[in-house]
Parts: sequence; C-alpha cells; structure tokens
Amino acid sequence: MITTRATVTEFLARLAAGEPDELAELFAERVDFRLDWPAGDHPSVPWIRTRSTRADMADHFRLLGEFHAPDTRAPVVPRVLVDGASRPADAAAVRSSVDSGPVLADAA
Repeated sequence: MITTRATVTEFLARLAAGEPDELAELFAERVDFRLDWPAGDHPSVPWIRTRSTRADMADHFRLLGEFHAPDTRAPVVPRVLVDGASRPADAAAVRSSVDSGPVLADAA
C-alpha cells in the first residue's frame, strides 16, 4: 500500500522537476478540481478554472510553470498534514465539514 507521505513526496518531486505530464500521472483520469477564486473562469489568469481530466491537470501545471517566475529559494514543506492509513479530505468535504478520517496529531 502506498502511503500519503510517499504520494506527497512524489508529487513534490515531480512538481520541482517541472514536468507537467509526469505530475499529472498522479491524478485519476477524471478529476473534480476547482480553482475558481474569484468565482468563475478568468481569461486573464489562465490557470484559474475548473479541471475535469488528467490532461487538464497537466495543462494546469504547464500554465503555472509558464506564468510564474521560479524563485531562487528551494521550497520548504515542514509537514505532511495527512499521513499513514488516514485519507485526506477533498476541498468540498473540508468546506462542508464532512468527516474524512481520524484526527491526526502534528507529526513534526
């Protein structure tokens, strides 16, 4: 069984490598990814829109790479919020306070 920590570690490694297609492989073929703040799609900010496929996710990360200047500092991820056998909540579950598994103590 792959752990959440292993998945997050792999996600961050692929994100740092700047390879959108390889990063998108970590997503299901069909996704419900909503990055729509402020509400709706924004032509002037092309990465702010709803995504529904793995290919959409690759496009999302491709656009982020194209429109964001890389920083000279390495990213720091001090904690993985969900680890082990617990399952992460999706954003909709968090917004609606749906239980997504046991409460975890700070692993740091």
